[in-house]
Amino acid sequence: MLIALGGEDWPALTEPARRLAEDIRARRGNGTVEQATAPSVGHYFVPEPGLAAAPRGEEAQRLDAWFAAWFAAWFARRLARGA
Repeated sequence: MLIALGGEDWPALTEPARRLAEDIRARRGNGTVEQATAPSVGHYFVPEPGLAAAPRGEEAQRLDAWFAAWFAAWFARRLARGA
């Protein structure tokens, strides 16, 4: 499980997410949860919904790139371990 946080997100959201990751690690202890922070990403990374679809903003594009890199590294670690 990946618990992803925005580096610029509200502490009222990030602190419970951090505690959740810690609680899962304490109970499972087998590396089934990872917590990662996407730098420079706030809570709203896309504009609020309107009547028409809006193009992805700069922050959403950065988030896509960050997730792609994170998952590539995650899969590489799994392959290196033979999992």
